[in-house]
Amino acid sequence: MAGRVRELRELRVRLSRGLEACVPRGFLRVLRVRVSRGLQARAPKFLLRVLRALSPRGHVPEFVAALSGIALYLSFPPRGNPALAWVALAPFLATLAFVPPRRGFRVGLVCGLAFWLPSISWLWALIGNGGPWPLVILGQFGLALYCALYTAAFAWLLAASPHAAAEGWRCRERSAWHGLGRALLAAAVWTGLEWIRSTFLTGFAWNHLGVSQHRSLAILQIASLGGVYAVSALVLLVNAGLAGAVLRIVRSVRGTPGPRHHADLVAATLAAVCWGIREQHIWQERERIAPPLCVGAAQPNAPSIFERDDDTFRQTYRRLQERTSILARLHPDLVVWPETVLPGVLPSDDFAADFAVDAARLCNAPLLVGAVELRRGARRGGRDLVANSSWLFRPNGRMSVPYRKQHLVPFGEYIPLDDHLPFLERLSPVGYSCTAGTNSVLFPVAGRLLGGTNVLVSPLICFADTVAPLAAAATRQGAAVLVNQSNDSWFSGSSEPAQHHAQAVFRAVETRTPLVRVSNAGVSGVVAASGARSPDSVSFVESVFPRQPGWPVPPYARRGDWMLAIPCALLTLLLAALRGVRAAVRRFTRH
Repeated sequence: MAGRVRELRELRVRLSRGLEACVPRGFLRVLRVRVSRGLQARAPKFLLRVLRALSPRGHVPEFVAALSGIALYLSFPPRGNPALAWVALAPFLATLAFVPPRRGFRVGLVCGLAFWLPSISWLWALIGNGGPWPLVILGQFGLALYCALYTAAFAWLLAASPHAAAEGWRCRERSAWHGLGRALLAAAVWTGLEWIRSTFLTGFAWNHLGVSQHRSLAILQIASLGGVYAVSALVLLVNAGLAGAVLRIVRSVRGTPGPRHHADLVAATLAAVCWGIREQHIWQERERIAPPLCVGAAQPNAPSIFERDDDTFRQTYRRLQERTSILARLHPDLVVWPETVLPGVLPSDDFAADFAVDAARLCNAPLLVGAVELRRGARRGGRDLVANSSWLFRPNGRMSVPYRKQHLVPFGEYIPLDDHLPFLERLSPVGYSCTAGTNSVLFPVAGRLLGGTNVLVSPLICFADTVAPLAAAATRQGAAVLVNQSNDSWFSGSSEPAQHHAQAVFRAVETRTPLVRVSNAGVSGVVAASGARSPDSVSFVESVFPRQPGWPVPPYARRGDWMLAIPCALLTLLLAALRGVRAAVRRFTRH
C-alpha cells in the first residue's frame, strides 16, 4: 500500500509539471488515477517506434521535417487551409532539440525541399508555353533548392548544441523564460531569413509564411505594422510555442520535469487577434463612408508571347473591344487592361495607340494599358531601349508619359550584366533585355462621385506586387489607388495565379491603400485597404474606395522593413557569425 501511495505521489508531481497549465483539473484527476508509471515511460517510446517504422532507418528527424514541409504546403493557395500553418512547423521545430547544428542543416533542407518543390511546381506550365522542359525542370529544382537553403540555415542556427543533442530527452530546460526566449529567437531568425531571401540578388519574395493567412482578415491587419513579415513572425512564434509545450510535457512524462511554462505566447496571440479584429472594423467603417471610384477591368485571356501570331493578335483586339464595350455600359471612372496586352509597341505603333484611344472614348473614361515600350537608340551604345510599361490614354486622345516596371525578373525580362556585355542580351527568352524604371508614376483620375477631385493611381506591373517597398514608396508619394497589371498566361492552369493574388493582398493592408489586380489570365479582383477581397473574376466593374487624405499612414508604409524585418535580419547575421566562430573555436581546441 505504501508503495502504491509513493507511486501516485510521484505520478502527481510529474503530471503537474508537464500538463497542469494546459489541461483542466477535472481531467487531470482522472488521468492521475488511471495512468501508471510504466505507461508514462512507454508512450514516447511507442511514438518513436511508429516513426522509425515509417521512416528510413535512422532518419526520424528528416522524416518528421518532410512531413512538416508537406503540411505547410497544404496551408497555401490555391486550396490550402490557413489553420494548418499554425501547427505545421511544430514537429520540425521540435526535432531541432535533438539534432546538432550540422544535422540540423540537413533536416532543414529536407523540410524546405518538401515545401518548395510542390509550391513552385507551377513553373512546369512554362513547358506548354515554349519553355524547353529540361531547363524548366532544372530551373524549378534549382530555385526550390535555393529557397530550401534558407530553411536549412534556420535549422542550423536553431539546432541544439552537440551536448544538448546528445542528452536528448534527458536535457532539461533551464527556466520558463529560456523557452519563451527560444521561441522569440526562432521567430526573429525565420523573419530575418525571409527578408534576406526577398532582397538578396534582387530577391524572390514569394510565399512568405504569413501569406498562408491571406484570407484571415483579423491576422492580416498585423501587416500594417511590420508587413507580411510580422504575420510570418506570429505564425512561427505559435509553432515554436506549441513545439516547446509538447517537448516539456513529454520530458515530464519521461521523468525529466521542466519548469512551468507561462501563458505569454497564448496571451500575445489572443491580443494580436483582438487588435486585428478592432482594426478590421475601423478600416471597414472608413471605407464605408469614403466616396467610391468605379473601376472596370477587361481580361482578354490572350496567349503568352511565344504563341502569338497574326490570328491571336486579331483575337486579342476583338476580345478587348467586346469586353470593354460591356464595361462601357456601366460607366466606369477608369478602365484597366492587363500587362503587355496591347499588340504592337508604343509610342511608335499608331494603330495600337489609336485602338486604345478609341476604347477610352467608348468608355468616356481614362484607359490604363500595359504595352511594350520601344525607343530606338535610347540606350548606351546606341542600342534600343525596351521597357515593360503602363500608359494612360484619355478620351481626348492624349497619351501620358509611361510608367516603366521597376522590378524586373532576372533571366526572364533581362540578363544580368548585359549593359557591360551586350552579347548576353541574346540569351533572353524574349529576345531582348528590358530597361527598369527608376520611380513610381502617379496618374490623376477624376471620379464621377468624387466631386471633381482627382484620385492618384499608381501602377505596379506583374511581380512588382510581391515587392512591398515599391507599394510603400508609391503610397508615400500620394497614391490613393494601387493598380497591378499582370500577365499570368505564362502559368495558365497552374497554382501560380492564385498564389500571385495572395501575395498582392498584403500590399493593400501594408499601405492601407486599395489595390486593383487585372491579369491577362487567371485571377483578377479588388483588395480593399482592410484586406477584404472582391470575388475572383475575369472582367469586372467594382467600386474602389480610394485612400482619403485624413487616413493615417500605417507604420510599415512610413518605415518599411526597418519596422521588423531588417532588425531581425541583422540579428540573424550576428547569430550566424557567433555560431560560426564557436564552431571554429571548437575545431581548433580539438586539434
